Amino acid sequence: MIRATAVVVAILLVPAISEAQQPGAGERTHVVESGETLDAIAREYLGSASDWRVIFEANRDRIQNPDRIEVGMTLTIPGVDTGDGGPSRVTAVQVGGPERPPQDLDSYETRRELLESSRFEPSGVPEVPVSTRTVFYDMPTPADEVSMVVFQSPELAPALPPGVFQAAGWLIPPGESDASLGEIEALTVDQVVGPGRDALQLHEMVQLRFDAQGRPQVGDEFLVYTSRAIEDLGRVAAPTGLVRVEQVGEEGAVAQVVDGFGPLRVGHRLARPRTFPLEVGVHPIESDVRIEGRVLAFQQSKELHIPGDYAIIDVGSGAGLAIGDEMIGLAEDADDWTGRELARFQVVGLQGEYATVVIVQVRNPVAVRPGLRLVTDRKMP
Repeated sequence: MIRATAVVVAILLVPAISEAQQPGAGERTHVVESGETLDAIAREYLGSASDWRVIFEANRDRIQNPDRIEVGMTLTIPGVDTGDGGPSRVTAVQVGGPERPPQDLDSYETRRELLESSRFEPSGVPEVPVSTRTVFYDMPTPADEVSMVVFQSPELAPALPPGVFQAAGWLIPPGESDASLGEIEALTVDQVVGPGRDALQLHEMVQLRFDAQGRPQVGDEFLVYTSRAIEDLGRVAAPTGLVRVEQVGEEGAVAQVVDGFGPLRVGHRLARPRTFPLEVGVHPIESDVRIEGRVLAFQQSKELHIPGDYAIIDVGSGAGLAIGDEMIGLAEDADDWTGRELARFQVVGLQGEYATVVIVQVRNPVAVRPGLRLVTDRKMP
């Protein structure tokens, strides 16, 4: 049974509840019997179990918890057709307190004040006798006693999530090495299910093969990635997960998959994970500095690109970009869009001449494509 505070439940029938609660306006009483609930009583008298709120509101002076009504309790049932012309249903019930006027919820302080002024108190799970329980009985746990919505203050969060940073790919220009340390060679023997399976899942154990410079130690983590060729650009590397070394042997190591960013498979390459560079509470601010670049390619090949997708652009740390900077994509070739913001991006990876950005917001998905002009809008302090 779902409870709510400070909401109006509208039932599109007439007349209003103020009428229904008048003596002689269709009220009657009911004595609670063993095993009955407000849902069942509402279904019997009012035609719908969802009308339990009507009975609850009419008996607030005696019902403390709508999930627990006492045997022998006499309840007033409003809105029942008694044959004397009285109403059969009610129109609206105000549950909780008076309706609050609209508030500006843009600020963190306002949202927190609203939540603290109308805390949700869960009713808990009704107790069911052991003799009547089935395998579907929802056993109460300590977690069931607390329900809340939490708004995280910007002072407690970094400018972008660490996972978004780790999942950002990079460009490998033509003729340059991808700095791979080795690869995922196979699943461990006891986990192979079916012939030729190469897809990996979270927590599975895999065998790693390292090149000469990639000798690992127990506890080391490695970024797993794949790459695809793009004409005239080289290759775009795309991280697919993280593995942690559990055992080291003469011919390689055994590791556990500890995170996944995309389809993770045997044969994907290994690289050292990048250190997350941001501190909590530091966020980009408006700046007069204008750094311009263009989208070269996207990390994934798709028809349309949406928030969460990554792109490689042709400017990087050499031009003054920093992790966390925000850029906007501007239209250039459409009369009705020229000069307007098409999408918003955030810098999540840096190379000397290139950077990786993630799409934060899209206003015109069709225009988000290679060649799109980007300009910095907000920069990290």
